[in-house]
Amino acid sequence: MKGLPLAVTVCVVSLGVAASVGGAALARQEAKAHPRTARVTIVNDRKTVGRYSPATITVHRGDHVVFRNASDAPHTVSADNRSFDSGTILMGKSWTFTPRKAGTFTYFCQFHAGMNGKIVVKP
Repeated sequence: MKGLPLAVTVCVVSLGVAASVGGAALARQEAKAHPRTARVTIVNDRKTVGRYSPATITVHRGDHVVFRNASDAPHTVSADNRSFDSGTILMGKSWTFTPRKAGTFTYFCQFHAGMNGKIVVKP
């Protein structure tokens, strides 16, 4: 900002910082106002009866996570800490979970030992 008085330079720099900070806040508000939908598909696996794909998913509080059963057996999505449970998800059906708290939540299928997944929920 060569040649400009110091007061003008400070004002211009201050406006740039304010716009940057304000833009980040606006992006966070938009993310909260428009929850996203993430998808997990329950698929057949040659070694086991099924698996969650992807096994780990990262979302934000208030986003929707749709679990779709594309395998040939019924499954559940049951939190290890019992904070959520889908009940039985039949073949071709789905269940939607909307996390309200940030944290890491591991889950499993009640019918199939070793079938596990994880949801990482950001604020």
